[in-house]
Amino acid sequence: MASKKVVVLPGDDAAPETVGAAMEVLRALGPDIEYIEFPPGEQWVRGKTAIDARAAIDAKTPTPTCGPRVTSRAR
Repeated sequence: MASKKVVVLPGDDAAPETVGAAMEVLRALGPDIEYIEFPPGEQWVRGKTAIDARAAIDAKTPTPTCGPRVTSRAR
């Protein structure tokens, strides 16, 4: 079993090609990650895919998706 789960939502327009290329690199590197992949936005089944994607996101291994947030600015 993979140590981490990552939900992959490729998006629309040019994003699916970019995400596809990134996934090829990640698979070649072979990290211990289970990818839960969804189709590009234009292939989503209205309502159903969004519900399935939300459930996958809610069930995935908690992992930060970005760096620390800045709450105030120095002046």
